[in-house]
Amino acid sequence: MRLIDADVIYFNKVFGGRYAFAEDARNAAQSLIDIQPTVEAEPVRHGRWTEKKINGGGIWDYYFVCSECHHETPNRGYTIAPDYCPGCGAKMDGDEFNE
Repeated sequence: MRLIDADVIYFNKVFGGRYAFAEDARNAAQSLIDIQPTVEAEPVRHGRWTEKKINGGGIWDYYFVCSECHHETPNRGYTIAPDYCPGCGAKMDGDEFNE
């Protein structure tokens, strides 16, 4: 399998901005796809947020903590936990706030 950046493939590049016969269009599309540069891809990391509470001199600070890299993201009370960890890029699709 090859991963390509499909965002660079546009309808006008494939069809030349006009309607074409099915076989010509298929051949043009195949040629365009074949010349696209491939991208390096890494496996998606999956994690979950835990919550950490620190007493900072009588004031409690709350953090979202990544289960993969332990990166701490401040939780200001109105903050929604990000879908991805800003530290390691893990997709946060596990159970949230398990301690």
